[in-house]
This record gives sequence, structure tokens and C-alpha cells, in this order.
Amino acid sequence: MILKTHEVPAYGPSDAKIAIVGEAPGADEERNKVPFVGAAGRLLDSLLARAGIRRSSCFITNVIKVRPSGNDIKQFIDISKKNIIVTDVYTHYLNELKKDLERVKPNIVIALGNLPLYALTGLIKVTKRRGSIYESTLVKELKVISTFHPSGVLRSGSILNQHLLFHDLTKAKEESESPEIKRDEVEYILRPSFYDVLNFINQIKDGMTIAIDIEVIKLEVSHLSIAISKKNVMSIPFYVKGDNYFSIDHEMEIWDNVKRLLENKEVRKTGQNIIFDAAFLFRRYGIVSRNLEDTMVEHGILYPEFPKGLDFLTSMYTSEPYYKDEGKKYIKIGGDELSFSLYNAKDALMCMKIFPILEDKLKKQGNWETYERQRDLIIPLIFMQEYGIKMDIEGIERERKTVKENLDILQEKLNDLAGRDLNISSSKQMKQFFYIDREMKAYVNRKTGKQTVDETALKRLSRIGSEEAKIILEMRKLRKYLETYLEISLDADSRLRTSFNVVGTKGGRLSSSKSIFGTGGNIQNDPPRFKKFMLFDEDYIGYNADLEQAENRVVAHIAPEKIGRASCRERV
Repeated sequence: MILKTHEVPAYGPSDAKIAIVGEAPGADEERNKVPFVGAAGRLLDSLLARAGIRRSSCFITNVIKVRPSGNDIKQFIDISKKNIIVTDVYTHYLNELKKDLERVKPNIVIALGNLPLYALTGLIKVTKRRGSIYESTLVKELKVISTFHPSGVLRSGSILNQHLLFHDLTKAKEESESPEIKRDEVEYILRPSFYDVLNFINQIKDGMTIAIDIEVIKLEVSHLSIAISKKNVMSIPFYVKGDNYFSIDHEMEIWDNVKRLLENKEVRKTGQNIIFDAAFLFRRYGIVSRNLEDTMVEHGILYPEFPKGLDFLTSMYTSEPYYKDEGKKYIKIGGDELSFSLYNAKDALMCMKIFPILEDKLKKQGNWETYERQRDLIIPLIFMQEYGIKMDIEGIERERKTVKENLDILQEKLNDLAGRDLNISSSKQMKQFFYIDREMKAYVNRKTGKQTVDETALKRLSRIGSEEAKIILEMRKLRKYLETYLEISLDADSRLRTSFNVVGTKGGRLSSSKSIFGTGGNIQNDPPRFKKFMLFDEDYIGYNADLEQAENRVVAHIAPEKIGRASCRERV
């Protein structure tokens, strides 16, 4: 039964251009009979003001107008399960919301959190869809922008999430000038003929900037998209419905044209994490791509603490709604072929739109040269990851045998001390042995609140005299060395290869990982014990260069502090 006396009514002018919809009232809202007061309301008010939006000009309400007991919204609707569960109370308030929005007719609705997103659009997962503009499924032709709920931002304690909420409110302010959903008119060419492809590529002249993206399925390029403007993009399908799209002769000619285009130094090519595309095309087709730009590197230089995925960049710099699920769905379970081509085309198109925006920001920030230095690593890194490192196979095999023998000896010693066989990979068995059988003080993981026998716990146990803990620490160390390094997958020519990420860390440093072909791994943290198996090719020398506390020295150098700068110069 719905008690009207417990309801928190909607608030704001009936002709508001902006409507704000939350999930349900909290304790402060219930007490004051006004939506969005208390800590979440204060944060929202602050960000609205910064975005140039007057709270008093907004129509503000919640999907559910009564406070759920225990603040558990699942008693009204549960969207956490595959089959969403709704109640009559939710249906009642959804109809109330529909009537309110039809009466007010705002230009845009700001959906704060997962429940308003679902109620207004039928979509879920606000973490993926924040910043996206949608047409409401609840009220026809109503424009909706999805973003985080301020209470969720407060719970996360994330300054980043607070900034993203502010960004989305700013976008909502711009969108509130008109009820129309503005989408760029784009010519998507998704099923081109052979001659369509040749004519499209022949349009590209020296001095132009284009964007490219490849889709790889079963280690072959299934689609290649090329955007030549913000309104013109083609996805070239090579493999569709389990078969080749073009004849062999036509496909060869297309690749010849693609090769000439990508190797042309006079045409600038941008992409997202373009080192992946260029390296793959080099490995599989011998194409040496030139004059490359990268939206991921641009954004990594501008905002190193932000996510760097194309979905995030799209939400920040374009009006295109989230579309990445189409590609993931196709790759995982199969699906509509044309939708996958559209997904591929959009990836190139988004790069085409985003690249000049970020270029302008970098130049205004005075960081374009910084970006250029990082970007110029792409070609050398492609060479490095393709060339690889010669490895001492016989030496690795001897070392592997030695480590396994040492592990057997340590296991036998551990079993003798314990009085029975112990499996050090079994967390359950380790906790039973130390905390119950040996009655030692249990260590608890601060994040999970649960007992743990992780490395920190074992070090503490060893310090208070546990010989078994010392042995297990040594065994885990040897196992990691064995599994991570000595059993690393090498290529058929016995060389170690990796994939480099130009802005792989939050600090903008390079990172490396296993290649798309499933070989290699992170080669930047190799222990000295393993590096001795890395050999230099004939007529080459090798060296290891590192700088202790590099970041601290940079800070000391650029800081307006004389002693720090002088000390930095002396040490260098």
C-alpha cells in the first residue's frame, strides 16, 4: 500500500527546460519533503551552479517517491538480475513520472543513476552510458542524458567521478537549449562493392587526415574502416557470414591500395591505440604504416588519471551514445553482421571527430610537443615488438629444471615440518594449518575483512618464528619466477616478443603485455635472474638503463625551488 503522507513530491517550475530524476528519497528528503537535500543534494547543488544551471529553474523528482526501508530500492524494483523484477509500486510511480514529464515537457532530462536510466530508456549500466544522449522510451521524443547519482559519487569518494558528473551536467546545460536530439548526418558505407572501395580510397589525397580501425577475428582482419571526414566513413568487410566477402583477386587489389595509403607519409592517419592496428597490419600483411596519430595517446597526455578507452572519449567529446556492446556481443556470441560493420565504422568515425578536439586542447595547454614525443615512439615500438629478443632456450630449460628441483626439496621440507602434505595453492588449507591447527593469530585483509594468508600475512608469521611461513614464501617466489618467466610463451623462432602500450600507466609511462598472438608478456619487470637468458644478436651490444626516482627528479627540476633543482642537476 502506498502512503501518500510518506511521499516526497516533485519540485520545480512546470515549464522547466531541465528535469532531474533521481532514484528514491533518502532520510533527509523524507523529513523535508523535498528531493535532493542533504549531502547528495548539496553536492548536486554545487555542481549545478558550476555548470551554470540554477536549481530553482529545474524540475526535480525521483522515480520512486517514497523512501525504501533500509534504503534498499530492490523492494520496489531489482535491475541487478538478467530478468528484471518489478513491483506494482514501481509501476505506479513510473506512470506518475510519465505524467509529470509529459506535463512539464522539458528539453532534457538528467537521469541520475541506474534506476532513472532504466525507467526513462530501458537501458542499464550507467557506468558505461554516462554522458550519452538517448531518446526516452517512457515519453516519446524526450531527450535524456545519463550520469552518476551524486550519492554514488559521495560513496565512491572519487574526485574523477565528481568531475564526470560535472561534465555531464555541463553537457545537459548545452543540450537544454533545444528538445531535439542532434546527431550528425553521416554516410555509413557498410556493404561496399569492389569498385566502391577503390573509388573511396582514391578520394584520399596528400595532406588529408583520415582515421582507421581494424577488427580482428581468428587472427585475421575481418573489417577495416576508414573515415575521410566527420560525415563520411566506410567499413570494408573481408570476412562476412563465414566466408570471404570479395574474390581473392579483388581482395588482393584492395590490400595493395590500402598498403599504398597507409605507407603514404603525406596522409595523416589517426586511430585509437593505433600501435595495435599498425603492428598487426605489419605482422600479417607487411604494411609499414606512416604518419600516425593516436587519440588514446592524446588523451593520456591531457588527462593521465582518466580512463583512455574510446567509449570514454566518445562520451566526453561527442554526442554519440554508447555503442560498444554491439562489437562485444558479435565477437562473443555472434549477431547481426551489418551491426558489426557499423560498430567498426563508428570506431574510425569517433577518432576522426575526437582527434582535432584533443589536438586543439593539447596546443592550448602547451603540451602538443609532449604528445609528439610520445607519439613518435609508436614506429620504433612497433619495430621493437616485432623484432623481439633472442632467448637462450637451453639456459632457460636448465634453470627451469633447477627451480623445479628446489621446489620439490622445499615441499618435502614443508611437509616434514607440518607433519602432513600441504598444498600451498590452497588458501583454505593454509588458513586451517596456521590459524586453527597451529593456533596462530589470524591476519585479516583490511579491504575484505576476511582472514588471509597473503604475502603480508606470511611475512608477519615468519617474523614471529614460523619456519613453515618462511618456506611457503620462498616457494611462492620460486613458483612465480617459474610460471611468469621461465614458462613464458616464446614465438616459433625462439624470440621473446611483447605488445607495447604507449601510455599504459597512469603516469604516462610505457607498459607491455602479452601479444595478440598469445606469446610473450610484460618484459619491463624481468628479474635480473631471468635477464641473463636474453641474448644479443650478432654484431649487437645490449645495455640496461634506468634512473632511480625518475619522477621525483622531474618534479624537483620543474618546481620553483632552487635547492631541489640544484640537487637534481648534481645527481644527474
